[in-house]
Amino acid sequence: NAASSNPPSNGVSYNKNGQKTVQDALDNLYSNYNDKIKYGNASASQILSGKTALVNGNKVTGTMADRGTAQYGEGWGWVGSGDNEYFAINRLPEGYYHAEGNWWAPEARIKASTVRNELGITADKIVKGQTIAGVAGTAETGTNTSDANANENQILSGKTAYVKGYKITGRMRNASVKQGSEAGLNSNYPGLPVLYGTSAQLNTATDGTKIFSISPATGYYPGSGSSYVSMKQSDVASAIGLTADKLKKGENVLGITGTGETGYKVYSFDKVKASVDSDQTFDGMWRIFGRRTPSKEGISDFLIDLPFSAGNVEVIDYNVTLTTSCSYCFRVTRGDGYWYFNSFNLSKSSNDNVIDTSETSTTTNSYHYEADLVDNKLRFRFYSNCYTNNCSVNSVYSTKGISFYLSGSIVYKEK
Repeated sequence: NAASSNPPSNGVSYNKNGQKTVQDALDNLYSNYNDKIKYGNASASQILSGKTALVNGNKVTGTMADRGTAQYGEGWGWVGSGDNEYFAINRLPEGYYHAEGNWWAPEARIKASTVRNELGITADKIVKGQTIAGVAGTAETGTNTSDANANENQILSGKTAYVKGYKITGRMRNASVKQGSEAGLNSNYPGLPVLYGTSAQLNTATDGTKIFSISPATGYYPGSGSSYVSMKQSDVASAIGLTADKLKKGENVLGITGTGETGYKVYSFDKVKASVDSDQTFDGMWRIFGRRTPSKEGISDFLIDLPFSAGNVEVIDYNVTLTTSCSYCFRVTRGDGYWYFNSFNLSKSSNDNVIDTSETSTTTNSYHYEADLVDNKLRFRFYSNCYTNNCSVNSVYSTKGISFYLSGSIVYKEK
């Protein structure tokens, strides 16, 4: 070839006189090419499976899996904290992911059951009628009222409650609210109703305290002075045995004006230990009062000393109670069982029993009890007028007390 003043663009050099051979030119060309193909750093796992590439002069066949548009991860969870917290689906299979024209691809997936288990989503935690993560709820809304047992008379009037799934409106009277034309308590509290109690009575509590008891009208009684139980003064007077002849003439108590003459005295006594005069020993076992036999009278007497003598006084009124050293230690037979008592009481208002300055014995049954004054003593007596084998089973009195006590008062006038 003739020499050229301009070398060709293939990079082969020719001398001025064109003395290079073709072989020299080819060797030079190969050397330049070989340098150019010694580039690249991809491995087979970084080339799509089934595809080849020249890497550093070597043909490499790819092993990268084609994962398509979506794959399932094996795990998931929350990562980070605060503003950097995110929700991750992890352990996706390694490989090539692509969209193939789908707007939603590529997509990482996690099984719904995995999500439900991780979040603790169960039917009993979801309200009935609602669904979360494919789980339909079974939980009833509100509070289960199937075990509620109140009725309308046990719920305050105007208030509501749910019982066994039903709404109930209360009917219980509010004792702090007047109804209709009811009278007000007084001029200071005209808005508080007058609600009358019943069954007023004097009692001895189980701890021995003397009390006055009233049964209130049905209803709800708020505390702190916002409701009251009332009784007519005449009913209170009757309950405590207050009469005009017991009051000093001209004095007024509970609406009763006294007509009594002066000179009355009151002797009071409280839990005075009584001496026992009986053919029966009382030792803590159940023992019958005054059990009569053909050779025994059948009397049990309980006595305390008085500061006056029976022959020197006239008894105007009295109230006497017999108690013992334990609770509910008196009983009387009733059919096949017993009635138990804390005490026995006698007063002037008792029609069956009397107190006098001389012994009285008005027998109304096989057994009875009475009180009287004997010399300078008050006697509380249990008396039996039947024999061992013919006593009525409905009138046998007994006790398991050991010590006995008398309490009460006597209104008297000296002769």
